[in-house]
Amino acid sequence: MFVVFAGCDATSEPSEPPIGPQAATIDQLLGPWSRTPFVPPPALLASADRACKAALGPDSSHHIELMELKVVDVRGTGVAQAFLEAANGDAQAACYEMSIAPDGTVAATGGGGSSGGVSSGPIAPFEIRITDTSSSAMGASTWFHVAGPIGAAIARVQIVRPGQDFVTASIANGWFAAWVPEVLPPGWSVRGFDPNGAPVATAVAQ
Repeated sequence: MFVVFAGCDATSEPSEPPIGPQAATIDQLLGPWSRTPFVPPPALLASADRACKAALGPDSSHHIELMELKVVDVRGTGVAQAFLEAANGDAQAACYEMSIAPDGTVAATGGGGSSGGVSSGPIAPFEIRITDTSSSAMGASTWFHVAGPIGAAIARVQIVRPGQDFVTASIANGWFAAWVPEVLPPGWSVRGFDPNGAPVATAVAQ
């Protein structure tokens, strides 16, 4: 559909810029888990980056201190999952179950680690690459994480759970990430959509 505007002149008032997604409130960050991710505030991203790199420590082989924070997945319960990648794409790191304080700062209180030799070349525009599938448990609680790079033509990512509602992933800096407070059922997959909402890619963990 094309919309044509006519009759404008030099005295017309400029239109308001579009309003983007709003950063999450602390009530959302500490509230119930959500299938749809929240937008992490910039201060939270910076705090998560610092806390994750400090927790993983100096690493002479993977150079964690030089890695770029790719995506932080926040969806309630006071938990943040952070995923990082080296500039050349040949090493990655993650910090799981990072805790969010009432003031919005993040502490690396969960697990995590780094790995090298994970790059398999440039990613295609309509490609999803799963590079992190892991689960962790603390007491009676269980978390499952999935993350990885996505092609530039993918605008939305869903985690498809057989027999359950899908989970919308966080997307930032060419990566997706999502976590659920349970182990994913057999047959789960990751599905990508283009900007028009058409499904264009599916990935299954190996």
